[in-house]
Amino acid sequence: MRKFDEIRQLRRMVDSSILRMPGVMAVATGYKKVNGERTDELSVIVYVAKKLPLKRIPYFHAIPSSLKIRDLEVSTDIVEVGYYIPYSYTSYERPALGGVSIGHLNVTAGTLGGLVCGPACEEQDDSILILSNNHVLAATNKGSKGDYIVQPGPHDGGTCPDQCIGELERFVPIDFSENAINYVDCAVARPYDSGDVSFEIHDIGMPSLSETYTLTPGDVLKSLQVQKTGRTTEHTVGFVSAIDWKGSVLYDWTPAYFEQQIVVETLTPGTPVAEGGDSGSLVLTMDNKICGLLFAGPTSGEHFIANHIHEVFTRLDVKLCCAPTESVKGTEEKKILGDLRKLRDKLRVDKGLRKYFDLYGRHSGRFFNEMLRDRKLKGMMQEITIEGARLVRDRDAKLDAQTVALARRAIDVVAKKWKKDRGLVKDMEKVKKILNESEGRTLDQILQIVRKS
Repeated sequence: MRKFDEIRQLRRMVDSSILRMPGVMAVATGYKKVNGERTDELSVIVYVAKKLPLKRIPYFHAIPSSLKIRDLEVSTDIVEVGYYIPYSYTSYERPALGGVSIGHLNVTAGTLGGLVCGPACEEQDDSILILSNNHVLAATNKGSKGDYIVQPGPHDGGTCPDQCIGELERFVPIDFSENAINYVDCAVARPYDSGDVSFEIHDIGMPSLSETYTLTPGDVLKSLQVQKTGRTTEHTVGFVSAIDWKGSVLYDWTPAYFEQQIVVETLTPGTPVAEGGDSGSLVLTMDNKICGLLFAGPTSGEHFIANHIHEVFTRLDVKLCCAPTESVKGTEEKKILGDLRKLRDKLRVDKGLRKYFDLYGRHSGRFFNEMLRDRKLKGMMQEITIEGARLVRDRDAKLDAQTVALARRAIDVVAKKWKKDRGLVKDMEKVKKILNESEGRTLDQILQIVRKS
């Protein structure tokens, strides 16, 4: 991280000069690529409209192969990108992905952060919910359960009934009274049709559905990079500069006092990391674990303020969604959810099994997305889940051939629809191999196979 910060300091001195060069579109700090492959060398990336042979470029316009200031020398990486054109996530979209415009009928517009499930007690039945801010979905305490939510938000042309996507479910009130302390600005809405929403987030992909990430002082010390996609500035990356911010936020010039907030700053001074309309965006680590909920920031846009996600989940009584457990919610089989939680917790803490727990987190969103739109797949997942719970409850029970075949079919359904996701396809082949080896074995024997794989 020190080298990265040093390069940023260097870039502050030379960015304006580089950007004035003909054909240069942008600059950034990142890893150098050679023949399309990323190396371990940090460099100054220069994005150009078109890459030209050196002999066709006047020497005073040529970008040097490295930059040196004082004792620091950093190589450059020239990347051809064409021309940047303006675009935004302000249009009508079905299914609606995280990062798009959304809002209560009485607000302008904010951002659809993502999808959660609730309440947090898994034995209770509660469907998929849209997560964003109180001031986006509940019009800053003025909304009532059942109010219309439109996508895109009203400022972007959303009206009812044509653009209605759901209704306000609940929110945590913002307390404007003297001496009150707020910790969250959050709300959830219930979509009318779960097929109208998606777990995917624009420009980020699928968030992990295995666990959230709690930011620590260590993340501040190492300037942990995080990302978000919002309605206005779309996908941006910043770094965590504080996790204990406290101060007042003005809502229509009325202050509300907050404590224990996250501060994320832009990587490039002068370039906004968030602006008005980005409120409600989920903040994620670079490996797609949710850590915060963006809700405020200065007019400059050079940093934003976000709630810690564990505070949001606790106060709204929601949680990450889990495809297998959701498949049996609302059925008589929901009584098995406790058994499945025990297995999940075992996978999380066992070092030998952890990699498959993480694999589930990476790809479960794809399965969940398809379950929202494919009743047959949901039925298949339900049968697989029930069999899994049987193996947890009865340690002598063995995985039968019928369930193995069903699991392979479910994997093939999702892998076929997401065949462009090479990582998913490759990982699912590994899972199918383990399934084949697991037929006729107990859960303990299966877990041993997983450890050795």
